[in-house]
Amino acid sequence: MEHDDYAPSSSRPGVWIAMLVVALLTGVAIWLVPDEPPAEVEAIPRPQLEPPAASGNDVRPPTEPPADQGSKPLPAPPAAEAPEPAEMAEPAEPVVVEPPRVEGPEGSAARALLQANPQWDNETLVAEGRRFQRQGKAADAWLLYFQAARRGSAEAALALAEQADPAYFDPATSALSEPDLVQAHKWYRRAQAAGSEEADRRLQRLLEQVARRAQEGDQVAALLLQEWKKRP
Repeated sequence: MEHDDYAPSSSRPGVWIAMLVVALLTGVAIWLVPDEPPAEVEAIPRPQLEPPAASGNDVRPPTEPPADQGSKPLPAPPAAEAPEPAEMAEPAEPVVVEPPRVEGPEGSAARALLQANPQWDNETLVAEGRRFQRQGKAADAWLLYFQAARRGSAEAALALAEQADPAYFDPATSALSEPDLVQAHKWYRRAQAAGSEEADRRLQRLLEQVARRAQEGDQVAALLLQEWKKRP
């Protein structure tokens, strides 16, 4: 009896079973192996561009410094103090020196007028003197009256006597600091000699004041009264 080469041998089923078992074991092994995480891709560092070298004309503001981790913050730079202005010495109060209030004080304005106008007559001198007197420039007014009275002006002499007469004295318009009986008598006499009738009447009233003050013990009035009686 011929053997059939194609007949299955008794060992073939075992081979198939072995192959099946190997396949199962391989599948189980593959299923039990854990998945490995993908390798981390390293970050590609950015290229650091070096700043170009600064030239003499290239002025750039400084960049902010990096934050200091874990250290105390740097103190802020002190603000520049504004320069204090130089101390100025307090100006001293001006000292006002009053001119002496005596007979015939000279004012600069009146002197300038006399030098510039030597041809002025007595009438003009008296008119300018009254203008100065209205302005409160008693010294200038006195000087112009004085010049006119020396030239024989009765009006000017009468104006000088008024500034000294206690009955007409006004500190705002007089060049004298106080009434002066002697000056009043002097200039009333000059106006009387120049023909002023008003000077006659004022001399009589002045004589009464002098006599009253002499009786009250005024030594100046007493001496003036003695001299007055000696004259005609």
